Amino acid sequence: MLWIEKYKPRSTLDLVGNEGQIKRLNYWLESQIKKQGYKPASKAVLIHGPPGVGKTSAAILSCQQSNIPIVYYSSDDHRNQQFFKTEVSTTDQQIDSTSTTCIIMDELDSLSSDFGGFSELKDMINHSKKPIILISNDITSLKYSSIKPLCLVLSFPAPNKHH
Repeated sequence: MLWIEKYKPRSTLDLVGNEGQIKRLNYWLESQIKKQGYKPASKAVLIHGPPGVGKTSAAILSCQQSNIPIVYYSSDDHRNQQFFKTEVSTTDQQIDSTSTTCIIMDELDSLSSDFGGFSELKDMINHSKKPIILISNDITSLKYSSIKPLCLVLSFPAPNKHH
């Protein structure tokens, strides 16, 4: 067994730091599952922070702990306007409407704003019936201004020396 597999976190409790933000993420996911009585204020979550702080692990483990299937996209996917119009919208439509499946888009920093990617992402957030988790290192760029108001923004800072 590879070292990275042997010691990888199996639950959000295994993650160091950002406990409050992980609780907020879990609460948001639970509200997406129930959808009864309480309508989440945000249709998506935008997790940001430096590399290596557990953003992706927190998103994946939170979904797994809530028994929510995941459709995962990373920077390896060619993400631009056409990607959203074909791949993501097709996936969103094919997912059983009665089940809760979470769409996770990792490494959003590589999403091209030049080719309509953020415009299509905004449309996806507005029209998808599935919970969406977006993950980025730095959201200070102007290209994020159109999606931040639609999202619960969770900052994952690097752990301090007390962790």
